[in-house]
Amino acid sequence: MPYYDNLVWQPPPGSAEEAVGSLNGSFQHLSELKSADLSALEFLKAVVLIYARRDEVLFLNRQGRRLLVLDPLARVERERLTFALEPAPHHMREDRDVLGTGVPLHHAYELLTYPWGKTWVRGSKLPLLNRDGVPAAVVFAGQELPAGEQIDRIAAWFDRPSNPAHGVN
Repeated sequence: MPYYDNLVWQPPPGSAEEAVGSLNGSFQHLSELKSADLSALEFLKAVVLIYARRDEVLFLNRQGRRLLVLDPLARVERERLTFALEPAPHHMREDRDVLGTGVPLHHAYELLTYPWGKTWVRGSKLPLLNRDGVPAAVVFAGQELPAGEQIDRIAAWFDRPSNPAHGVN
């Protein structure tokens, strides 16, 4: 089955890019996002997360919380989310590029670690700009990969030589 990673990508109306555009310039410090109206991102049919550092996710929308097996109506404290972004050098480099240039990265992959295991999502990394127009955070918006692609990606991930589990029986 072919993967369509090389096709030209055009965001649909009502996309994450439009939602991020409505947030750009609405804050000076990231702490202000806790009281911001994030409803445009909350109800997108994509996994959406906002982070400035990979170990400190500021927001996870309803679709992302669904993967946590949480009640979508439950209030989740943003500081107590029980999942993690993989701290892989490749992903950190992508984040630095988006934050350094302010240019979105499409066809990005993220490996999310949940209490029940890992899952791959594919989407876009978008810069979130503060009032000065400076990229302050990354907004990742994407879809969970279908099962066949999950298996291929997870197998490749665990087979890589830099994996601590590589070579362990």
